Amino acid sequence: MKLLFFTSIVFLFFSCGNQKKVAENENIEKVEQVSDQTEEETVVNNFRMVGKVHLTDKGCMVYIDAKGDGDSIKMYPVNLEDKYNVEGMLIRFTYRPSKAKQPKDCDCDMPVIVSDVTRLRQ
Repeated sequence: MKLLFFTSIVFLFFSCGNQKKVAENENIEKVEQVSDQTEEETVVNNFRMVGKVHLTDKGCMVYIDAKGDGDSIKMYPVNLEDKYNVEGMLIRFTYRPSKAKQPKDCDCDMPVIVSDVTRLRQ
């Protein structure tokens, strides 16, 4: 009777240990899939544009007037470096929409996060 009890406890102990390892491996695979999807979405949501920097005294203080598909788009750059804050400077940049709020009295179409900014000759 003691042998039967001891044997069943040993089998129970080893069977529980194997199931936990399988569950951990499944979670790791799911996390890797989610991170891959996020990187793909980031690449898709970046856009390359050319625009002209404008400075104002009120509202946005700085905005980019970019042309896309014949329409002019006013963008409020959240993170534009100070060296590009020059009135009339032409720049090429990559942007993605931002969830940041625009300043009060800002008459821009959308706030954006800019990257890969390059100054163009005029």
